[in-house]
Amino acid sequence: MESAKTPRDISEALLNRYAEERDKRLKHSGVKQYVNFRSQGLQDLDKDPWVDYNDPRVNDPPLKDGTNIKYLITGAGINGVVLGGRLVEAGISSKDVVCVDIAGGFGGTWYYNRYPGVMCDVEGYCYIPFLEETGYQPRHKYSYGHEIRRQIERCADHFGIRGQFCTSIDSQSWDEEKKLWVVTMTRSVGAPSTSETFTVYADFVMISGAPLTVPKMPYLPGFEKLHQKKHVFHSARWDYEYTGGTQEKPDLEKLQGKRVAIIGTGATAVQIVPELAKWADHVYVVQRTATHVGPRNQTETDPQYWAKITSKKGWQKKRRLVFDAYVSNSKGYGPDLINDGWTATPAGSGFLGSNSRVVAPNDVEEHIKDLHTLDFPRTEYLRKRVDEIVKEKNTAEKLKAWYGSWCKRPSFHDEYLQAFNKPNVTLIDTDGKGLDRYTENGIQYDGIEYDIDALILATGFTVDPDLDPSEKSRMVIKGRGGLTMKEYWHLPDAGTFLGSTMPGFPNLFGYFNRGAPVSWNLTSTMDMLATLVASIITKAQKQVGQGQRFVIEASKEAEHEYGLEVAKRAGWFAVLPSCTPGYFNGEAPEHRTLATSPLKSNLHTPSMYCSSSLVLSTHKNLNRSRILMDFAMASAPIIAFDYDMSPYGYKTRTLLASSKMPFQRSLQPIVIPRPILESLSITYRRVPLLAIGKDIYCDSSLITSTLQEKFDILPTSPADKAYEAFGIALFESVLKVIPSAMLTPDAIKDRITIFQILKHPDYASLRPSGLAEVRGKFHIIETEFLAGPGQYIGGDSFTLADLHAGFAVDFALKVQGLINEPGFSQHDFPRIYEWISKWPKAEFAEMSPEQVHKTIESANYSAQEIGVDSMDPIGIAEGTEITVESADADPGAHPQKGKLVGLDGKEAVLQLESGVRLHFPRVGYVMKEAKTR
Repeated sequence: MESAKTPRDISEALLNRYAEERDKRLKHSGVKQYVNFRSQGLQDLDKDPWVDYNDPRVNDPPLKDGTNIKYLITGAGINGVVLGGRLVEAGISSKDVVCVDIAGGFGGTWYYNRYPGVMCDVEGYCYIPFLEETGYQPRHKYSYGHEIRRQIERCADHFGIRGQFCTSIDSQSWDEEKKLWVVTMTRSVGAPSTSETFTVYADFVMISGAPLTVPKMPYLPGFEKLHQKKHVFHSARWDYEYTGGTQEKPDLEKLQGKRVAIIGTGATAVQIVPELAKWADHVYVVQRTATHVGPRNQTETDPQYWAKITSKKGWQKKRRLVFDAYVSNSKGYGPDLINDGWTATPAGSGFLGSNSRVVAPNDVEEHIKDLHTLDFPRTEYLRKRVDEIVKEKNTAEKLKAWYGSWCKRPSFHDEYLQAFNKPNVTLIDTDGKGLDRYTENGIQYDGIEYDIDALILATGFTVDPDLDPSEKSRMVIKGRGGLTMKEYWHLPDAGTFLGSTMPGFPNLFGYFNRGAPVSWNLTSTMDMLATLVASIITKAQKQVGQGQRFVIEASKEAEHEYGLEVAKRAGWFAVLPSCTPGYFNGEAPEHRTLATSPLKSNLHTPSMYCSSSLVLSTHKNLNRSRILMDFAMASAPIIAFDYDMSPYGYKTRTLLASSKMPFQRSLQPIVIPRPILESLSITYRRVPLLAIGKDIYCDSSLITSTLQEKFDILPTSPADKAYEAFGIALFESVLKVIPSAMLTPDAIKDRITIFQILKHPDYASLRPSGLAEVRGKFHIIETEFLAGPGQYIGGDSFTLADLHAGFAVDFALKVQGLINEPGFSQHDFPRIYEWISKWPKAEFAEMSPEQVHKTIESANYSAQEIGVDSMDPIGIAEGTEITVESADADPGAHPQKGKLVGLDGKEAVLQLESGVRLHFPRVGYVMKEAKTR
């Protein structure tokens, strides 16, 4: 008896059908089989039907010739408003942010797409921006276009973002001397249109344009004659004057008695066809490739349900992350909060990518089979759904899609398939070939002419993977040295960093189709990058000080390393060559090959995008400080002042190593005097010290918190202070077991004023109890801190908790020699030995005293001025000469004198005669006015 076929067996059988459907649709012309509406002779189809020239936002623009603006954003859709909103949220003044758009208002794709039935196919609670920030409650689970557009306008008002409308950007050129962008733009207003070209200057330029903006149509003969006699428009330029109705109330009464053809059966046409079928005398639906159409199950938003899902802060971000995880077949994000057709289609990860595993070259064939097996139940259900709904069997068969869920954007609708049961709707299935031609009376396929009154082009938008971001935005971008972005884009080693920036183009960010995160919910990925960009900019500003100019630029190394990370995941996209042509794969065979080199995987389809999880993990693994340091540390070099045996110096160097930030060291004598520090007017006794430009930080607690605050180097937790206290206690126990060989008379004399334990009359007698204390603390680390499944405290990543708790472990074992003591071997503490072996290793160059002076003298101050708190209990006025001493040292032993220029609850800042500023923590230090002679 033959065994029953498994879904895997059946999915194997589907491959031949999929290949057959794909091959009949392939055209070597690729994207050239289309023509976009910016081509000669088609510009009238691209006119903005929605602009109101009497709108004050249009006729009173914020930018004039010669205007200086800090943040210039190209695009005023969701991407641009999200980017602007995150900048303002991060502390940037709204008056410094302007969105420039050729459209007549905010909205982007939702400004232009106002066709009847337009709605977002992704749940509005995830898709619509800033719901939590504005407090807006969508009316439906899947929001309609006019509601989305109004929310975008509401967000712009909420954050105070201004728009420069009816304006196209012609060029952006980097001025190396002035460290800004010179931007030329053209504003066109009125009917007939009048244009003016002018120049503005921007500190930062940001390209936020969405990937689908310029309408296109099939390039076929006969269009001019058709256009002269019949009414033609694109779905993104809907003509309600001709059809009747409005977006809010799409009663298309003027179509009564008319024959209408619509080309396309993608996500847009799926929403339009049911509306046309209600009004037109006859509707011809021209199909090249069928679309998977699942149920929409639209519902109104229930107030009680809304209150439940929005009750916790950060609810929308969490919901988006869950959505992205389920559609990308990724793990570790909790239960499915959305529970719709999207999250029920994990095989869509064949296009999106996934963090579930890395597919090695040897595993590609198995991976392809696995995805087909995963996808089969979903696609088979959708094909059966067509049979259940569409009554005419021949039509039903033609409406079935034969490709994987990763090939085209799935659609969801409760009326589309049902429309084909109406007698006034005819499907013209071209079996993958497309129409023959346009005629003066209508359209022609397979020798049959269809006489129509109007042609609606639901044919999508131009997506050419060979175009660079500047070409897509119809402008010229020149970076450092006059290199154009188009030239850079086509270099063999060109990629991006996080899909957001690239070397050679300072102070420029964008959403690029190389290495950018991707999700069916593009708002999620854009918000992710916008938050990252805002964080980078504001932290860089804080680093150099308010009002100071600064330059942020990705390094070539960062671009390359990120390209390697993307390349590791290229095998996941091996299913895309099985797809029928579409904008996912560049419409042609040559754009459907897998990348074979690290940078190509950062460049081209299918891995021109990456999953959002990769950006999140790469951001974490490369460290946010690394991003900043790659971008903008030239004006504030880092110098560590310490010596090899210093445990707190080791802590600082390890933190710097974690960030991979470039730094140098000035090696200090173990005992005083320390001439280089004295030459900088520093008499403070302890090391390490850390210079960031002309600001020098004392005490490892302040050094650590400052580096974390500025650069966000290591992941943190609420327990970090407890781990820090544990680490300090461990160090104090280690002080009881200093080997006698290290306690020379000079060493004791040098340290006795700061380590009170050295004053013990019989120091050697402390060693046994000290060893017991250290061993007891090692036992806590071994059995409690490192008891989890990961290699580090709390997981698989090195965190601030590891640094705080363990900095003295390496010092105790190697410097103090406990590695040779009974009870401290690797056999006794295997986890500890494995743990410290994996700690980051610092790499740095040593500096001569001359280099230190030259570097610090030429550097800028890196810290923001904090002023002196007049309400502080010590009651010392700004500008007063004061002394600072360690609270646990002998009074008067090593005072530091300087002029008080900063004082708050965290730190005191002294201006020294050498010009440097010395920073002390408030805790553990005594400050008082200096005695006058």
